[in-house]
Amino acid sequence: MLKYTYRVQSVQKAGNHPAENEDAYLTPASHKYDQSDNILRFALADGATEGSFSKEWAEIVVQGFETLAFGPFSLTATVASMAEDWRQAVHHKTLPWYAAEKLSAGAFATFVGLGIDVQNGMFQAIGIGDTVLFNIRKDQLISSFPVTDPTEFSNMPSLISTKPEYTAQPPGGGSYLSGDIQPGDILLLATDALAHFILMETHKNGKSKVWKHLQKILYTRDDAAFKTWVEARRRKNQMKNDDTTLIMINF
Repeated sequence: MLKYTYRVQSVQKAGNHPAENEDAYLTPASHKYDQSDNILRFALADGATEGSFSKEWAEIVVQGFETLAFGPFSLTATVASMAEDWRQAVHHKTLPWYAAEKLSAGAFATFVGLGIDVQNGMFQAIGIGDTVLFNIRKDQLISSFPVTDPTEFSNMPSLISTKPEYTAQPPGGGSYLSGDIQPGDILLLATDALAHFILMETHKNGKSKVWKHLQKILYTRDDAAFKTWVEARRRKNQMKNDDTTLIMINF
């Protein structure tokens, strides 16, 4: 059975309060992990600011990954079920007319869900949009999913939405990936600002090992180290000012 450790850090957009962070994540510590099924579940969602109550939507999506089916033949029904949960959560809120009109347009998020079979050393992942899963082996980036190149990032990523018509078919449908895990591998889940930075660094300099630096930061006892590092990248215009979340899993 694979042994593992993981760390999570999240930094809100500069100028915002931490409570305004629209990223949401799921880890074994935040759900009822049953060791008998040998499956670890991680999920990361980035709520789109342009939507209404996207923070709530991102939370519902990552929590849904714990118990709901996200396969290609289940995704439409699962999104409809989660969208109903979202509507129930926000319908009672009293809003001015312009906010109510925005609410009717729905909420949106990018999303990566990761299931790890620790008994057999395998993983399966679903990705929608530009929240990215990275697989590092022997100190080399062997895959990134669902985005593989920094030029693929845009202001219009695929999204999982409370509006089924935006999720149940391309370009909002899910992409799927499966693979093996070996001792020493590192898996990263990162929202778009950090994911873009990692791919930029890797593509412009094949010797760049940004994950090694991130590993040192996340495993330090200084809880502010990741925030300090993100803010430094923002000041240098190396990373866009956006909610930034990283999950690092070491095997």
